[in-house]
Amino acid sequence: MADSRLRLLICSPGVPHESKGASTVLFYHYIDRLKHSRYDILNLLLLQSDSHTDAEVDAYIKKIETPGSFRVQTCTAESFVLNERSSIRLNTHAAEQALEYGRAFAPDVLFGLDFLSAWVLDELKCPAKLVWLGDLNFQSYWYNTLYAVKENWQAAVAIPGAWYQRHVWSQLYATVLKKVDSVIVSSKSSEVHLRRLGVHSVYKPYPWPNAVSLNGSHDLKHRIPSFLFFGSLTGLGSRSALRFMLTKLYARLIREWGRGGFQIFLCGTRNLPAWVERSLVGKAEIKYLGFVEDIDALMSTCHAVLVPIDVPVGNRSRIVTAMAKGSLVIAHTNASCGNPDLIDGETCYLASNVDEFFHRMQRAFKNPEEVARIVERAREAYRRLFEPKTACEMLVNEIENTIHRKLEEQKLSHV
Repeated sequence: MADSRLRLLICSPGVPHESKGASTVLFYHYIDRLKHSRYDILNLLLLQSDSHTDAEVDAYIKKIETPGSFRVQTCTAESFVLNERSSIRLNTHAAEQALEYGRAFAPDVLFGLDFLSAWVLDELKCPAKLVWLGDLNFQSYWYNTLYAVKENWQAAVAIPGAWYQRHVWSQLYATVLKKVDSVIVSSKSSEVHLRRLGVHSVYKPYPWPNAVSLNGSHDLKHRIPSFLFFGSLTGLGSRSALRFMLTKLYARLIREWGRGGFQIFLCGTRNLPAWVERSLVGKAEIKYLGFVEDIDALMSTCHAVLVPIDVPVGNRSRIVTAMAKGSLVIAHTNASCGNPDLIDGETCYLASNVDEFFHRMQRAFKNPEEVARIVERAREAYRRLFEPKTACEMLVNEIENTIHRKLEEQKLSHV
């Protein structure tokens, strides 16, 4: 590893994109920053049949490749993970193909984006290995099952299998990650869960772009308390938040503000789940808008972005988006488990029950001066932590520190 231009293998699932998607966006910004560093880079894309189009792959390669220093290699499979009733295992044929590409490149440093990348290249011999992790599979799978039961009690038959798979996934994480030199997590709470498995990890805020920033004007707000709820509408965070809002919070808001006394704009990139459609019947205050092209304009008219995600998993990009754009966030206290820079009354409002949510929503409506101060502190936190340039530098520093540490270990081993 003493050569001045090291060989870096970046393995990532799917097709990174500058502005579309969730993990694919931050993958793109990490990769683009590393492209402008001192490495010769091979970017190995793990592509499943339902995760990309040929046009997306071609556009990415055309945009990112640089002859002589950065090239892209694709590895395609119907599925890289075979999830069966009694086991979770790799598609060995697909994994071996990825390993062949890795061995041929002979990297000095491996950087795996998310657990799949680390697992697929687990057997690759490499002087330094780092992996970045999003939401932990053993948590997400379990909580998705619990929320499925809340949506339909008949789904309870899946609980024993989900409990078993949670155990299997956690053991896979432990086995693979104990052989990695640096584990970077995107959610602060993941540090604790991985520590229980004997895996040391470090939280780093992820790069999240902000193309447009709201002007923070309070003159444009609606005359009645108005709030924005947005997200995928089908992921774990949305399932959690929608259930809290529709089955708990809504009734309290009606009791306090009355029919027609408030409004919540519900926006998302996917169709509403059937149970949500049924629940919205008779709730005229909640206005479903579907996908909104100019979400910034809508956000600027609302008093706050509502994020009642009570599941203690993840570091939600919708919250980071609102912080960047100068909109007040009212989130469930559990959101701060993943993002420690969410501080009630400082960078957002946090609430743990319907009473606290109502009072903070009321403050958002009645106290624009206080909101303005909170919004500015939240913006500063975004610039300091999640703005792509600063967040990517944290990653580069972690890679450099890991390489330095491995070099020192090599020197000591030869003494």
